[in-house]
Amino acid sequence: MTSGRGNGKPQTSIGKAKFAVDSTEGRLKVSFFGPFYAGYNIIALDTDYRYALVAGNNTSYLWQAEGLGYDTGKLVWTKQN
Repeated sequence: MTSGRGNGKPQTSIGKAKFAVDSTEGRLKVSFFGPFYAGYNIIALDTDYRYALVAGNNTSYLWQAEGLGYDTGKLVWTKQN
């Protein structure tokens, strides 16, 4: 389950998730719409697991992190194979 705000209103979605590789990596494949899965990569995690910063396969929506106060200029981009 994921929650957030859309059009200023709280929204919740329920989906299915599985590990992209194995349980030692914060990379998931998530589906909210049937058999179609997309990348769901945990790029920051609160030490008490209260929140996580998640990005998909690209950074098209990372502006949302800036809106929450994250300094995206400090992100380190790592090439993945």
